[in-house]
Amino acid sequence: MVGKGLGSDKAKRAMREHGCAYFGAVEGTAALLARCVTEVELVAYEDLGAEAIRRLVVEDFAVVVVNDLHGGALYIEGRQRWRRGFRATIRGRGGRRCRWYLCPGRGGGRCRL
Repeated sequence: MVGKGLGSDKAKRAMREHGCAYFGAVEGTAALLARCVTEVELVAYEDLGAEAIRRLVVEDFAVVVVNDLHGGALYIEGRQRWRRGFRATIRGRGGRRCRWYLCPGRGGGRCRL
């Protein structure tokens, strides 16, 4: 599957069950990615038009694995890693962590930490 966004837990379970990975594409790259498709086969739901399920054969397809076959979830894990790393580097006075998103000093005032 190729798309953008998180996707539901139900969809993720179904992808693992059926051996499917979810690939994320950067917004605005559809025209470039379309050039990489060498073969298309309609699999199901023809009546859905653009949302029908198709099997694509691709070459040099520049996408990122977002959900893998083992339950890995890049969008969720990436945010968690970023938050851990970011919060660990932002410190207030006395070595306490500054939660900048809650800080009254964010708007140009003085941080109380």
